[in-house]
Parts: sequence; structure tokens; C-alpha cells
Amino acid sequence: MGTTLSVSVAQVGDSTVIAAGDTDGSLQFYWQPIGSQQWNPEQVAGPGTTFEWPSVAQVGDSTVIAATGTDGSLLFYWQPIGSQQWNPEQVAGPGTIVEWPSVAQVGDSTVIAAQGPDNSLLFWWQPIGSQQWNPEQAAGPGTTFAGPSVAQVGDSTVIAALGPDNSLMFYWQPIGSQQWNPEQVAGPGTTATPPSVARVGNSTVIAAVSPDDTLLLYWQPIGSQQWNLEQVAGRGATSSLPSVAQVGNTTVIAAAGPGASLLFYWQPIGSLQWNPEQVAGPGTTASAPKVAQVGNSTVIVAQGPGDSLQQYWQPIGSQQWNQEQVTGTGPGAGFVVSEAQFDQMFPDRNPFYSYGGLVAAMAAYPAFATTGGQTVAQQEAAAFLANVSHETAGLVYVVEQDTANYPHYCDPGQPYGCPAGNAAYYGRGPLQLSWNFNYKAAGDALGIDLLDDPDLAATDPAVTWQTALWYWMTQNGPNTMTAHDAMVNGAGFGQTIRSINGTLECDGNNPGEMQDRVNLYTQFTQILGVAPGTNLTC
Repeated sequence: MGTTLSVSVAQVGDSTVIAAGDTDGSLQFYWQPIGSQQWNPEQVAGPGTTFEWPSVAQVGDSTVIAATGTDGSLLFYWQPIGSQQWNPEQVAGPGTIVEWPSVAQVGDSTVIAAQGPDNSLLFWWQPIGSQQWNPEQAAGPGTTFAGPSVAQVGDSTVIAALGPDNSLMFYWQPIGSQQWNPEQVAGPGTTATPPSVARVGNSTVIAAVSPDDTLLLYWQPIGSQQWNLEQVAGRGATSSLPSVAQVGNTTVIAAAGPGASLLFYWQPIGSLQWNPEQVAGPGTTASAPKVAQVGNSTVIVAQGPGDSLQQYWQPIGSQQWNQEQVTGTGPGAGFVVSEAQFDQMFPDRNPFYSYGGLVAAMAAYPAFATTGGQTVAQQEAAAFLANVSHETAGLVYVVEQDTANYPHYCDPGQPYGCPAGNAAYYGRGPLQLSWNFNYKAAGDALGIDLLDDPDLAATDPAVTWQTALWYWMTQNGPNTMTAHDAMVNGAGFGQTIRSINGTLECDGNNPGEMQDRVNLYTQFTQILGVAPGTNLTC
């Protein structure tokens, strides 16, 4: 198998299912029973058969996938729920479509929308149980310039597509009719990427990105032809294809953000207030994500670093994101600390400090706990987590407990000052990031505005771990080396203490605090089954 290029996610029966296109031209499928963390892989079609961007859905009692053949044909695969036998069909022959087909159930039919090579908008439908595909042209040549998105809304089939001159087009057809009705949602110069369409409540909603990377939502009550516009996130928010869905009583959108981060926006139905969340930080997301409701959770899938395929999920009503690596060897794959070992190290930890948040944060620093062979990697992981445990009383405290210190962490001599307030830069996160200049430097490195919004380090599970890894991997502190370098270059655990607290604990100034760190390190190396090495003190 090659590198995952594109993904699609849905609930089928009682499982989460993912279809993924690979650089080797194969079509891959992964499924996981709801409530399980075990992914089951299947190859739907071998190398050289398909050209990225598959679309997956449940239709009747089957899982169905639409994909573009490498020869420009439109391919369709279906599998009865509970079976592992894929059945292929050629919907349309070579040279028919230009990638990005979209599949859905509408009424009692499977429907597929795709862009033709002459930039027409093509549509096929097949009654459930039939193998006869019926073609229609929803819009003629020169109307459609990127992959369309199809869904059922009310009693109609609806399609959203990128139109001429970067306009946003919408087409609808009553079920049982063959008459397509076009509407221009937004005029020329408004839309930069293929849109995503869904039914939310009693409205049709379309998510799209403008040429200045603003994330936009258009909505229209069912039965109306009046489109309403909302700005979900401002200029520069995203340049990827957005994905929109209804989850519970909420409209949700997933998109790749600045620095290859993963962003999520949600809005209660009937509200005009969008709520942003960063699901995963910079360096974690290499392709346009897809979002869906599965069971009682929101799930997002995306290509991660390297050739990994990542899933993030969040119970409805929660703001805690959990990460799973579906496949691949990118950062986070084979982390030398398992989730069970992590839980053993931190039995009383605050749920905010999630294992998934740590693994997601590691994507920003791929050399962490992967350098120098298995023994050194395990020792570095144990050293990092031991210092973290000491700083937070076992991952219990998210913020510094001595509030009297809060006003002391503003250095007014810095040219950028303390815009969040003189008492805003107190210790937060696993290594208790503090001082305005550290928030500024960490934010610049991670592509996050921590200087103006330092609370992100105490409210976002991925960001909080990223700040700790930023310090561990890049900052000497009072030492002449980073804590990372101390472990991978053989200086020993004692030098990680010096990199964090210098003479406050080293050189005999506070042997009790120093020894607590050493005790935690030896305890964690025992859990990992690795020798602690030498030079444990400072």
C-alpha cells in the first residue's frame, strides 16, 4: 500500500467506515464497530485501479463506494453489511469523469454526482437492488469546475458545485423527477474550493472557502430559494476543502487550518454563533478532512503526517477530542508508551491531559521519542513524562496553583509587551509554560497566537502538549542543551532537570525536588521495561 491521499467517512450499520485512496492507485477500506478501537482493513481494489478521492455511504443494507478509475471511468463497489465481499460495477466507461465523485442514498436509489471532462455536471441513479445505472446531465459543459457534493434534502436530490469563474452553484431535483433546477448561491470570485452540502435541521447548508481562505456557510430553508450567508472563520482560516454535517442538534464543519492543523467549528441549530475548536495542532493534517456523526459521537478522519490515516472523535456534548491512528507509520504510530502504560503512570490524571492529545502533539516534533533506537526512545519518553509528572503533581494540575506568582511573569521590556494582561502568563500545561516571551516564542513556533490567547495552553489538549514538547525539543533553558539532546546524546536524565529548572534544583540547591524527578523517572522506565541509564542527578 502507498500513501493515503484522500478519505471519506460514514456510519454504516453499527460501524464507522472509511474509504481511502492511495498513491499506488489502490482503494482501501477500514471499519470499526462503534465502541471499539480495533480497525479492520480491507482492500476493495488493487493497485492501479482508482484515482484518489473515493466517496463512501450506506445505501439500503449495503456499504457503497464511488471512485474514479485511473482511466477516467466511474467505478462503484458495494458490500452487504456483515459481508467482506466487495462487488464491482462500472457505472460509466473510460474518459467519463474527472475525479471526485460523490455518492449518497436519495429515496430508494443510489445516486452519484461527478464532474465530466468538459466541465459538465453528471448524475447517475440506480434503484436499490438493481444493477442498472441511469445517466443524466444536471448541467452542461463549462458549468462545473471541481468535484460536486450530493445529498438528499427533504424530498429532493441536491448538488453543490464550484461553478464558472469561482462561483458557487446549486442544483436540485424532486425525487422521481428528471428536471434539474439551477441556482447561483454566490457569484463569480466568491468560492475557491469544492463545496460540501448536507441537510441540517430543516435547511440545506453548504460549506465553502473563499479565495482569501475565509470559511463560509450558506443556508436555505427547505422550500425556499433564498440563500443566507454566514462567515464561520475569517481570512486565512483554511485553504482546504471543508466538510459539513449535522451532528445531534448542531451544524459541524471540519477543515484543515494554518500550518496543517485540524480545525472544527460547531453551531447549535437556530443559532448564528460559531464555536471554534482546534482538534489537532500544526503538522498533523495533510489532506482535507471529512466529518460525520457516528453513533453518539462526532468523528473526523484525515491524512496525518507521513502515510498515516488519523481519526478523531468526540462524544456529543463534549469538547474533548480523542485520537486514533487507523493505519500508517507517521508520528504517533508505535509510540513507545502505550495508552495502558500512560494510564499506569498517571492513575489520577486530569482527563484534560489525554493520551490522544499527546500523540497528536507529537506530529509537530517527529524526532521526539523516535531518535537513537528503541532504548533511547523509551528513556526519552520516560524522562519527558517524569518531568511532566513532577510539574503537574501527576498530570493533575493544568495551571499554576500559586496565584500570587501570576503577576511576576510579564517582562515589560519585550517589544510586544503583555497584551493579554500582566498576570496572564502564569504556568500552564504539562511543563507549566510561563513568561510572556515563552508564550510568544512557543506560539510563533507552533503557528498559534499564544501571546494574545495564552489560555489555549490550558484549554486545548493538543496545544497544551505541544507547548511542553516545544520547550523539551527546542529550548536550552538554564542549560547548554535541550532536554531532548540531553537524552539522545547520552548526557543523562540529570541534564533534563538542569534544562528545565537549572540551579533552582541542581548543584545541591534543592535535592528533594531533584530526587522526586529522579524517582519518577526510574519508576517510569520500570513501567516501560528499559534501563534508566547513568547520570540521573544534577
